Amino acid sequence: MKLITSLLVSLLISLNLEAQVMHSGSMSQMGQNGFSPSISIDSLLTKDHLYGMGPYGKMQGELTVLNGVPLIAFADEEGMLTVSTDKQAKAPFFVYAYVKEWKTFEIEMKAESDAEIQEAIESLAIAQGYDIANPFPFRILGKFDGLTIHVVAPRSPEVSGYKAGVPSYKYIYTAIDGEIFGFYSQSGQGIYTHKDSFVHLHFSTADQSKMGHIDAISIKPKKVKILLPAQLSEY
Repeated sequence: MKLITSLLVSLLISLNLEAQVMHSGSMSQMGQNGFSPSISIDSLLTKDHLYGMGPYGKMQGELTVLNGVPLIAFADEEGMLTVSTDKQAKAPFFVYAYVKEWKTFEIEMKAESDAEIQEAIESLAIAQGYDIANPFPFRILGKFDGLTIHVVAPRSPEVSGYKAGVPSYKYIYTAIDGEIFGFYSQSGQGIYTHKDSFVHLHFSTADQSKMGHIDAISIKPKKVKILLPAQLSEY
């Protein structure tokens, strides 16, 4: 009896941990639905400490939610980056988790690609006893030597903001302070990470004036702060 109880508890814990990172829609299928939204963010704000990311609307920009604050990044009529907030924002796919507390680690880091970001997150998570077979969110705080971000643009003339031949807008920065927010997952490829990566990365500045999906990153050797979820069972 004790053995059966122990196995049931272990199974429930395992299922709970695996369910902590959730998603609606997927990268690989959203085009098949005309990029129609699969979720409205206000439906997720009934609980505190929401963190998540995805495209905004019908590919009208980028959406990042940090501790319950939905940031919308899009290009205005002149192509300038604009960031606002909208609790009624919708997304064709969205990956999210509820994180009440984070653990902060200060480490020496060097990275010139998202693959090196992935490697650093993997190494730290393993060293701290995380089971990296289970998806988890993470944050990196610091000054980034080089950064290229993009915001997607509408794919159809029927959607406001459409411009023929312009699928996205890119913005390049140097020596910029801010936060990389991402998800690590070995099982989310094609769903909420690209097919050749275990990470999906967004960037935002502390004043929330700049935000977007990371295309390129350069971190010269320096100390940065990496935040991992403190208690996975309390998402």
